[in-house]
Amino acid sequence: MNRSTLCVALVLLLAANFSVRTSYSLTVRGMDYSARQAETYVELPSGSARVNYGESRTFKVPSDSPITVVRRAEIGWTHIPTKPSRRYHISLRDGAGVKTEPMLFVLAMFRSRRVLLNYPPVSSVWHLPAGVAQLAAVLRSDGHEVVQRYGHIIGLEYVLERGAVRHLNSTPRGRSMAQRCIEVARGEESNIHNRRVNRDLLRLLSFHASAPRNSWAERDAFSVERNNVFYVSAHYDGTVRGVLEAVHWREQNMWYEYFQMEEVPLTFNFRPDVYGISVADERQLIQSCILARMIKKALPETLVVLGGNFWSRVTGVFQLPEFAEFFDHCDAIVYREGFQPLQQLAATLNPAHAPGVAWRKNGEVVVNPATQSPTDFETLPTPAFDGGARQWAPDFVPS
Repeated sequence: MNRSTLCVALVLLLAANFSVRTSYSLTVRGMDYSARQAETYVELPSGSARVNYGESRTFKVPSDSPITVVRRAEIGWTHIPTKPSRRYHISLRDGAGVKTEPMLFVLAMFRSRRVLLNYPPVSSVWHLPAGVAQLAAVLRSDGHEVVQRYGHIIGLEYVLERGAVRHLNSTPRGRSMAQRCIEVARGEESNIHNRRVNRDLLRLLSFHASAPRNSWAERDAFSVERNNVFYVSAHYDGTVRGVLEAVHWREQNMWYEYFQMEEVPLTFNFRPDVYGISVADERQLIQSCILARMIKKALPETLVVLGGNFWSRVTGVFQLPEFAEFFDHCDAIVYREGFQPLQQLAATLNPAHAPGVAWRKNGEVVVNPATQSPTDFETLPTPAFDGGARQWAPDFVPS
C-alpha cells in the first residue's frame, strides 16, 4: 500500500470512528505596562470582563474573531486585538466494533510531528540561543518530538579541530590540541597568561580551518577573537544572487564538511517532518541556505523552514524576481515572530495556512499576512536548553 492510499484509508477510518467538535477560547493575563497594577479589561461579545493584575482568566468565545484586550500603558489605555485559540475536541463515536487502542494510536500518529531546530554557525559561542530553546519548549508542549542542534558551537568546535589536524598533520594530536584550546576558552580557572596564549592559538587554528578545499577557491574570512567569532563567506556580496551562487558552490564553503559529516547524517537518521533553521544575523545567512539545500536534497519530504529575526529586516527582497529561487532550497521562510507560524507549520505541514510566512506557489513568492496578535510571553513554557553543546562560558548565559 503506497503512502497516498494509506493516508486516505486512515482518514476514512478516523471519520467513521471519531466525531470532531471545535471550540474557541482566550486566556488573558492581567498586566500593566505602566507599573500601576491596573486591571486588564476584555471586550467580549457578551460584555466587558475584568482581569485583576497578576491573575489569569480563560474566556470561551463563539468564534475566532479577534477580541479586544485593554491594558494600561505609559501612554494611556491601549486596545490590543487578540485572536482566540482554536481547539479541536475529538471523541470516539458510540457503536459496536470500534477498537479504542488502535484508533487512539492512529490519532496520536497524526497529531505528533518530529521537528529538528538548528542554530547554525556563525554566532556567539559564549551564549545559548534563547529563541530556539523557547520554540522547542512550545512545540513540545503541543505534543511534538523536538531535537535541537546548537550548530554555532558544535560546528565551530568541528572546524577548529579540523584546523588543528591540518596544522599538525595528525588526527590524534590535532584533536587533543583543539580540545585543550576550547577548554581554556571555556574554563573559569584560566588565567590571563593562558588566555593570551590561547587567543593566538585560536587565530592559528582559524587560519587552517578556513583553508579552501581547492587551490583555485577564495578563502573565507574567519577568525575566533577574544569574545567574538568573525566570519564572512567569500561569496557574500550583500545580494540575493550572491547567496544563490554560494549555495551552488556549497562544497567550497568551509562549513560544508561539518554539515556533510555531522548534521546531514544525524538528520537522516531522525527523519524530521519539519526542519527549522534560525538566522539571527548575516554571519549565518549563507551557511543556513547551504544547510537547507543539503537537508532538502537528503530528505525531499521534509518541510525545510528558514526563520529568525534576520528575515524581518530584509522583507523588501521578497519582491525581487530572483528571490523565488530561494525556494529551490527551502519550503518556507518565517519573517515575523516564529511561535504561531511554526506551530501552524508543524500542525499542517502546509505554508499556505501559516501566518507570517513567505513561500512559493506556481513560481511566484507568496507572503502571508503576519499574525494578528503577538504571542503573550507570559503564557510560554520554560525554554529548553538541550542543543547538544556547552557554551564557551563558565556560567549559563542565554541570548
